[in-house]
Amino acid sequence: MPKTNTKRGASRSAVKIRQAHATAIEDRAVRTVSAQMRRVDKRKPRRSGLAAFSHQFPILTSAIGVILVALVLWGGFGFAQKNQLGPFAPKFDACLWADAPANFKLSGTIVRHYSAPPRTCITAGTHGLYLATIHTARGNIVMEVDQTKAPVAVNNFVFLATHGFYNGLTFHRVVPQFIIQTGDPRSINPKADTSQGATDGSDGPGYTFNDVLPSTYPSVYSAGAVAMANPGKPSQSGSQFFITTADDTQRLQNNYIFFGRISNPSLPIAESIVQGDTISSITVSYDPNATAGIFPDALNATPTPAPTATP
Repeated sequence: MPKTNTKRGASRSAVKIRQAHATAIEDRAVRTVSAQMRRVDKRKPRRSGLAAFSHQFPILTSAIGVILVALVLWGGFGFAQKNQLGPFAPKFDACLWADAPANFKLSGTIVRHYSAPPRTCITAGTHGLYLATIHTARGNIVMEVDQTKAPVAVNNFVFLATHGFYNGLTFHRVVPQFIIQTGDPRSINPKADTSQGATDGSDGPGYTFNDVLPSTYPSVYSAGAVAMANPGKPSQSGSQFFITTADDTQRLQNNYIFFGRISNPSLPIAESIVQGDTISSITVSYDPNATAGIFPDALNATPTPAPTATP
C-alpha cells in the first residue's frame, strides 16, 4: 500500500511540475512579445499638428496642396511678367511707341543724335489717327499728323516725340504772321557745338530722309499747317518742323513735307509763341478706329447753315 501511494504522489507531483513549467514558458513568451511591442511602439513616431491632420484627412490635404502650388505658380508668373524675366516675360514690341504711344515709357537718357533713321512702324497703310500735344508755358498746341499723306515724316516725328527728343528744345525761329520753328537739338545745349550759334537751326537728329512733297500745293500751307523744315536742300529733313501762323499759301514754295495740322483752338497759342520759348514735352495719343488727318471734333461739328438767298 505505501508503495502505491508513493507512486501516485510522484505522478501528481510530476503533473504539477509539468503544468508549472508550461505556465512559466507561456508567461515568458507573453513578456517577451510585450517587450518587443513596447520597443516597436517607442520607435513609431507620434504624429501631431499638420502631420496628424494630413494623416487623418489625406484627400483634403492633397486638395489644399494643389491650390497652394497653383497660387505660387500664378504669383511667380505675374512677377516674371512684371519684371520681364525668363520665358514668362511678354513679347517685346519694338514698335510699341507707334502701336500704343500712350503706354510707351522712355527708359534711360534722351538721345539727341542717332546713327540712322528709326525703324518703319508707321506706313501709309497704318489705320487710325495720331494726335500730338506740344506742351509749352503759353499753353498746349494740339496737332494731328497724317500718315496717309507723309508716312515717313509721321513715323519720324512720332518716334522722336515719344523718345523725348523734343523735350527742352526751344522755338529757335519765330517770324510773326509767318511761322514758328523748332526741333534743333543744339538749342537745349549751346555748348554742344561751338562752331555755330545755338539758334541757327542747322542741327538735326544725325540723319536725314527723303522728301514726299504735298500734291495739293499750295493750299496745304494755310494757317495751322505743320511741315518739316530743311536747310534749303532737297531731302534734308530730320527733326526740325514749323507751324504756319498765317496763310502762307503764297509765301512758301513746294519744298517742305506737309504732315499735319494744328487744331483751331491751338492757333492763338501758336501765334503767341516768341523766340526762345521752350517745349516741355510732346505727348502722342493714337486712336486706331479714328480717321487719319481729321480732328475728332471735326467729325461732330455742326455744319454752318447755308445763307438764305436774297429775293
